[in-house]
Amino acid sequence: MRKRSRDEVARRVALQIAASTATRRRLDNLSLQADSEAQSSRANRGEKTLDIPAIRVQQLHGKWLGRRVEEASAELQRVEAGLAAERSQLIQATARLKAIERLRERRWQRHLVAVRREEQAVMDEVAIRMRMNCRTNQEEGSS
Repeated sequence: MRKRSRDEVARRVALQIAASTATRRRLDNLSLQADSEAQSSRANRGEKTLDIPAIRVQQLHGKWLGRRVEEASAELQRVEAGLAAERSQLIQATARLKAIERLRERRWQRHLVAVRREEQAVMDEVAIRMRMNCRTNQEEGSS
């Protein structure tokens, strides 16, 4: 049951990692778009003629991209916080599972020791009886 619980937490961590990776990619893409937009805007400023509507469109698009970058950044922070919490739970679940496994192993070792002691006791009893039978047979043979 603890293994199943640990596996469930591990699955959630994997999902969080995938979400984090996807968000990071989206943030990177938006950042690249914003950078290329800024570069093209700078390049257009160097031209002799000014196209006010085009500049306004670039500014609006730049602001829109900036908001998307901020939103993606905030989402990435939320996902990273969730991932940290899930990883913490995974560490705890793994520790509990390892503790149970160590207890199980100790119990198994104690069982094996007890079985060996019982076997040894039986073997000792057999040896004692055989020795007594040999002595009895020797005494009967010498009488």
